[in-house]
Amino acid sequence: MILIQTVFHGDDVRLPLRPRHRELLQGLVDEGILLLGGPFEDASGGALLFDATIERVQQYLDSDPYMTCADVEIIAVKEWQPMLGTKREELGVGA
Repeated sequence: MILIQTVFHGDDVRLPLRPRHRELLQGLVDEGILLLGGPFEDASGGALLFDATIERVQQYLDSDPYMTCADVEIIAVKEWQPMLGTKREELGVGA
């Protein structure tokens, strides 16, 4: 699994790009590789959880203008192995 965390810098440059961003994300959901995603409640950034290779995730990042605009900073791209929690089986994560 790959976890991405972003920070929004408050310039709102990203807002006109949001419809295309959400369209691309929905395509990844439909493809079965985006498990969870969304903004933080305080609108300071967001997170995405992928069940994909780092190469596939990088393809997405390179294709989404939202993720490369000046207002969005990717602060973490981490391989993550959840070990605990009731949603592991539902997400297809092994122990």
